[in-house]
Amino acid sequence: MRHLTESTICFLLLAGQLLPGMACADNETFAKYDIQVEQEQAHLTLRGDIHFNFSRVALEALDNGLPITLITEIELVEPGAWPWSRAIWEKSFTHEIQYHALSQQYLVKSIQAGFPKAYLTLSSALKALGRIENLEVRKPEKSDPDKNHIIQVRTGLDSEKLPIPLRPLTYLSNSWRLRGNWQKIYWQNTEREDADLR
Repeated sequence: MRHLTESTICFLLLAGQLLPGMACADNETFAKYDIQVEQEQAHLTLRGDIHFNFSRVALEALDNGLPITLITEIELVEPGAWPWSRAIWEKSFTHEIQYHALSQQYLVKSIQAGFPKAYLTLSSALKALGRIENLEVRKPEKSDPDKNHIIQVRTGLDSEKLPIPLRPLTYLSNSWRLRGNWQKIYWQNTEREDADLR
């Protein structure tokens, strides 16, 4: 596909918002999570995949050379905490996908990789973009083995990395509201049970 300048991309995308019936992604469908938590001796480990459903507009922008950066947030919440309570541990990280016109490959800078990796197809690039491998979550210093802790995961577009003309669209256009809901993963401390067995 022809590589366009950033200003041309912005013009086309802004104009595209006026077209009726445009496909969009919303909070319910943008991200689906398939993540498991495993208890290690000193920490918790998250493994799994995030499956993305980008809007047609976002995919067109990607194919025209616009980098798309996502930010994933992880929180550890105490049992029985109010929804507005502060997390007892939190972490966020970014990952990026970009189409390289000269090589006709998708470049993905994922969670663990310090440099981009190249993929021939969009589907393989999106799969790599959402892969979570051996991500450590700090255990709470004190935890009640009889209650479930909650690990919350949410991912979405980092609008601050978009060109300035496009940033308002993340508030005005459904096609750029690329943010998933919080996914709750319940974890119960089994250390006391393990100790009893010994």
